Amino acid sequence: MKTLPVTAQELKAAIEAGKSEAFEAYQKGEITDGCACGFAWLNVYNADYKTIRTNGKLGKLLEEAGLDRDYRKIYMLWNPAKLPIQSINGLEKGTHIVLKHVKPLFDKLGLKCTVAGRID
Repeated sequence: MKTLPVTAQELKAAIEAGKSEAFEAYQKGEITDGCACGFAWLNVYNADYKTIRTNGKLGKLLEEAGLDRDYRKIYMLWNPAKLPIQSINGLEKGTHIVLKHVKPLFDKLGLKCTVAGRID
């Protein structure tokens, strides 16, 4: 049986590293809370933008790493930086920082990842 090139622990560690870097940027004032309220998250897709099955190895790996599925059955990581702010600009900046850490792992898995957000 073929194993995946990335473990859930590696993915969790990359997410945590991104959260730490984003929080440092917030503490330094590089990310601020002075704009419109909103939300930000990461969407994770197969290379062909098809749904990732929950009962497959990949789906189980993503769920073990802390990702959830939304109403469209797309895996996502809601507010991955976990910043204590409401500004959509700040949340998206934090999400981009986390993406920088997880993208190499998602590339190894053959997945695409995008930052998404919306104004509240």
